[in-house]
Parts: sequence; structure tokens; C-alpha cells
Amino acid sequence: AEEDESAPPSRARPVPPPRPRAEEEEEAAADRPEGRLEDSPAEAPPPPPDLGPPVAKYGFYLHVFNFPAAVIHQVRSIKKHFPESPLYLMSDGGMRFDELCRVEGCTFMLCPPANDRWHPWPFLHRLYEGAKTLNTEYVI
Repeated sequence: AEEDESAPPSRARPVPPPRPRAEEEEEAAADRPEGRLEDSPAEAPPPPPDLGPPVAKYGFYLHVFNFPAAVIHQVRSIKKHFPESPLYLMSDGGMRFDELCRVEGCTFMLCPPANDRWHPWPFLHRLYEGAKTLNTEYVI
């Protein structure tokens, strides 16, 4: 049977492309900045040197990217309610907040962007470094 050219086009869904095979996904992962799972350290990093007693009960780790008004508001709110607590801002390849930290008395670290959803090691390593820097009893 011939198709009627005056009939509306079919509403059938397009067929999705085939999913890549596991080998292709692994090869593609090697090109990503976070690399393959096998590329990450197999052992936990050594414990930090003794930093002495904690400097405060609470320390705040802020994983930021942009939205400067929100970051400024958050930093000032924490400083208002926890004036003795240290803050550690880590920008994941986003905006620089070093001037804010200079004015507000916090620590700022600018890191290259990482796709933490694919491999959580960069996020966990940055949190670990922040906790060492904060040297507090608890990290929020």
C-alpha cells in the first residue's frame, strides 16, 4: 500500500541510538578530566600531621561555583551566628571569592572543575583538605 502524501506525518517516536559498550565507555572515561576509576589512589591518604587541638567546635565547608549574592549572604550569615567558627570556601572551577574571604576572614580555594557525579574522589579529596585546613571538632 502506498502512503498518502496528504496524510499527517507519523507520530512514532524516533529510535534512540544504541548505548555504547562498556569498553567504549571506559575509553571515553580516559578522556575526561577525572579519569578512570583505576587512576585514583588505591590507598587512603596518610593521616594529617598532628595539628594540635581543634581551633573551634564547628567549621563550615562551602562548596561554591557562582551566584555571588547567595555566597556573600551565606558567609555573612554564618559569621553572624558563629563568629568564632572558621569557613572554608572551595570554588569548583567557578567564580573566585578570594577577596570576599580576605574581607570576611575565611579561607578560599579555587580548584579545577571536576565531574563529581562520575567519580566522587575529587569531591571527597577536597572535603578532606577542607577538614584538615579547618581543624575543627565538626565540619558542617
